[in-house]
Amino acid sequence: MASPRTSLRPMGKTPSFNRISLLFVTMISWSGLGSVAFGQAAEQGSPLTEEEAVKRALERSDLRAAIDGSVDVARAESIRGSLWENPEVWYTREQTYGQASTGEDYLWATQKINPSGSLGLRSKAAEKRANAVQERGRARQARIAARVRIRFYEVLRLQGQVAAAQRLIDRLEIAVDTVRKREAAGDASTYDRRRLERELANTRARAITFEAARERTWAALAALVADQRDTSAPWPRVSGTLLPEALPSQNTFAARLDTRPDLQAFKHLAAGAEIEGRAASRGWVPELTLGAGWKSIDFGDRIHGFMAIGAITLPFLDHGQNRALAAQGAMRSAQGEHEWVLALAGGEMRGLWYEAARLRGAARSYREERSELSEALVRTAEAGYRGGELGVLELVDAYRGMQEDETRALDLEFQARRARIELELSSGGYAP
Repeated sequence: MASPRTSLRPMGKTPSFNRISLLFVTMISWSGLGSVAFGQAAEQGSPLTEEEAVKRALERSDLRAAIDGSVDVARAESIRGSLWENPEVWYTREQTYGQASTGEDYLWATQKINPSGSLGLRSKAAEKRANAVQERGRARQARIAARVRIRFYEVLRLQGQVAAAQRLIDRLEIAVDTVRKREAAGDASTYDRRRLERELANTRARAITFEAARERTWAALAALVADQRDTSAPWPRVSGTLLPEALPSQNTFAARLDTRPDLQAFKHLAAGAEIEGRAASRGWVPELTLGAGWKSIDFGDRIHGFMAIGAITLPFLDHGQNRALAAQGAMRSAQGEHEWVLALAGGEMRGLWYEAARLRGAARSYREERSELSEALVRTAEAGYRGGELGVLELVDAYRGMQEDETRALDLEFQARRARIELELSSGGYAP
């Protein structure tokens, strides 16, 4: 049996073969080559943009309720800390019986007074703690925004991989159809046709794998942004540019590092603890209880009078020493956490900056170099095929290599984008 190469070479010189091969190459050229253009397909629905995805995720009512509710709870502590104790109203009745029976009625009201000013300080301390809760809410929103962005670009990458696989499927289907006709005419071997059919089956399997991953990732993104789009909706469903823009300098990220919401939360906690300590230091100031009332005594004749009440605490045993120690410990803890997280964040930021810069450069260079090389390889394969020097499998291999290069370029661009998203998050970006 002649080898595929031997069977193809002579046939490349026949007029019928040249006509078929030229038709084959022309049809492949019409199918389109080059990188994937995301979001530029015919308008079918409204592809989601990154900005819209993040906006919709952060404006969800359930997320807002969860974050705002926790802040309201903390604000309530601030209000409670500024309020005096409620006044108390008392009434008693004393009665004796016998020949000299008497009846006595007493009605009075009392109010505790704290003249130290610690109530106002505790209210301010609670307000600082509420601010810390609010900053933690902003940190949560920043993490959610980063998560949405990563999911968004995962879908964008998988859209491109599906599109690249589909282009190869289209080319292989043309090739299979062409070789079948040549086989029927006796100009091609059965082996060539079966090899093409096997390659087509393998490519379809890869495309299904990409499609399944795309649908799964889309479902995760849709859950985050509350997108109720039907799963049968056409693609593309997201639109954007996978390769991130050029990086600013490290100093740009370092300058805003301390603005991270979680670090700001530690600052508020430290400030609140310091104010709480000042309030505790006033525990030596006695609390006053003042009151006034009315009394009535009946021992045959009823007489009336008034009551004056005054009391003072003697802070000999409990003068706030436990609260002062707790406040000092809370302040030191918050300050230590701030410095610790800031130091770690600085190291993480520098590493992510390096990673993002290298990956972006690698992704950009790879796409530029491989795009040029792949196109040159395809042109060489086309010329060799038309001249009968190469078989159809070499041409298909060139197209498959272009598809593989595109898939690898998309992977590199996604890794660069992911590193950029993590860099922005680590340096305080994405916080609302």
